[in-house]
Order: sequence, then C-alpha cells, then structure tokens
Amino acid sequence: MRKIIITAFLLSIILLTGCEIESTSMKVSDENLIKFLPVLVDEFSGDGDYYHISKNIEIESSKDIKTAVITGEVKNNFIGGTGAEYNYTMRLTVTDEALVQTYSGSRLNESDFDEVVLLKLPLEINRSWTFTTQNKAGQKQKVTATIQDIFNSGKGVKVRYETKDGYFEERTLYEGHGVVDFVRQVMYKDESSVTGYHSAFKIPSSDLGDDLSAIIEPSSNNEVNTSTENTDGEEENEQEFPLKVIEIPVAYYNLILGFEQAWVNYITNESDDLLKFVDVDTPAYIKIDAVERTAETGMSFVKYYPYELSIDGDFIIINIVETFSTEENSNIKNKVSYTISNAATLPKIYDFEVIK
Repeated sequence: MRKIIITAFLLSIILLTGCEIESTSMKVSDENLIKFLPVLVDEFSGDGDYYHISKNIEIESSKDIKTAVITGEVKNNFIGGTGAEYNYTMRLTVTDEALVQTYSGSRLNESDFDEVVLLKLPLEINRSWTFTTQNKAGQKQKVTATIQDIFNSGKGVKVRYETKDGYFEERTLYEGHGVVDFVRQVMYKDESSVTGYHSAFKIPSSDLGDDLSAIIEPSSNNEVNTSTENTDGEEENEQEFPLKVIEIPVAYYNLILGFEQAWVNYITNESDDLLKFVDVDTPAYIKIDAVERTAETGMSFVKYYPYELSIDGDFIIINIVETFSTEENSNIKNKVSYTISNAATLPKIYDFEVIK
C-alpha cells in the first residue's frame, strides 16, 4: 500500500514538473515577433507641434521572454504652450504568441490605452484578436485588432484597433524598428479627426512593392454639407468647388492635415514644423524655402476635405479643398493638389500647388 502511495506521489511530481516545463516552453518569445522589436533609437514627427524621440533601448531577457524597454522624451512646441520636455517609457514584450506594448509617462499623441496587444500569431491578413485594456480615463474597454496588410515579405505589418464606440487606432510595424507609423481618432467639438506620429526611418526602396493600387481604399461619393460653408462674411471665390468628399487612407489624410495645420506657423516664422512633412531636394521643399516669411498673416487653418485621388507612377495625387479663416471672420477656400511620395510606406509631401 505504501509503495502505491509513493508511486502515485512520484508520478504526480513528474506530471506537475512536466506541465511546468511545457508551460514555460510555451512562453518562450517567438522569433517571428522578436524581429519587430526596435534595435535603434529613432525620432518621430507628429501632427501639429508635437514630436518625440527615443533615447535609449534596452533588451531584457527573463525566462526566455524578451522585452525591449524604450525610454525617451515627448516634446511639445505648441505656440503658447510650455515647450517643456516630458519623459516616457514604453515596454514591448514578446511572448510565445503576442507582442504586447505597455506605456507610462507623458502621452500626448500616444495610444488611449495603457496596454495594447500589438500583434498576435499567426500573422495573416484579416487575422483578428480581442483584448481588454484600460483607457486614460481609467475605464476598461474591449478592443478588436485586425491585420490589414502584410508587406515587404513580412517585414511590415499594418494593424487597426477598434472599440465598440467607434474609436480606432492604426499602427504600422516594421522589423528592427517597432512601430514606425501611428494614428488615432480624436474628437473635438463633436467632429472626428485623426492625429499621430511618424518615424524618420525610411524603408529601403528595394523593399517597396510595385503595386500602389493595393493600398488605395475605395472612395465613397459623400456629398459635402455646404449649408454651413456659406457663412456671413465668407469671400466668394470665382471658381467652383467640388461638392463631394472621398475617403482616403488615414495615413494620407493625416499627412495633409499636419501640413495644412503647420502652414500658418511657418509663414509667421513661429515654427519650422512644416519641413517635417517633406524631404529635402523635392519640389515641395524648394517652394517652402522660397516662401517670404512674415510676423503677421491674420489667417488660421479651419479644415479641408479631399475630393479626388489618382496614381501617377510611384506617386499618389490627392486634390483637396482647404478652408482658412481671416481676422474678419471670413473664410477663404482654395483647391490644392498634393503629390505624395513613399506612398506605400511612410508618405511625405513631394509637391503641392494651388489649382486655379
């Protein structure tokens, strides 16, 4: 009888030990996800007057679980703001099936959530997963993530994260660099817009795909509500403006929005943030450099809407209607054509011109 008890006891130890070994092995960081950990510090341009830099990256290993600990500074150059620098810490932990981000410190344009399951295996287009997290208000929310695109032989992955109330975030991750592009929804006075940040990292041209049409979302013929456009004191333009707005990829919308918002501050010599949206030695940069800057302009950006999108070789052409207000509370509209380069990766304004 004693032998039976001892045998059972030993067997239970073996089984428990075996389960523990299996459990530990299941938690080993997956190589397919480790490659998305950043290995070099980076600088990110943000919309408006915001940007941040990563200053240090440390890779921690604990029981075969790898974590990249990223520390850096968030910088806010908003006119009238403090211009102070704020510290942040981001932890990217790789498990056997997921890449998880936790964030602490100054947030500004960062995620609305303390913890996000950035990626989850298998990495396949349309792959979805859900997780529960806490937002900045301290409320728990259920988030559904979906892989929208995998490009450059798996080196890049684009994911959209949504909640039931319509809030969304989008991230593009690239191997060796982590998150290289981030946008999220913001609400202001019951109007929805997007904001975010973009890495200075340039994906090598040898990695770029040839078919840009795959990243263009179908447009929708939504009529612009013109009832609020013809306000008192609004200047009448001789040209006619399109009455329909199209949907464009959020990265393009975000890029043009940031450019439009930064325009006046550049003209008034208050900020050089406009240059973050263009590359040197491009038609856009040359035009910006030739602008006569002044201390007074009396104008401020109000809004814009896109009405036409087309492809020209490796470039995306987006035509918009922009609205600026004057000190006399009148609105000025213009049609502007933007040419966007690096459209399949990290888009920049290559050229722009007012359409007569």
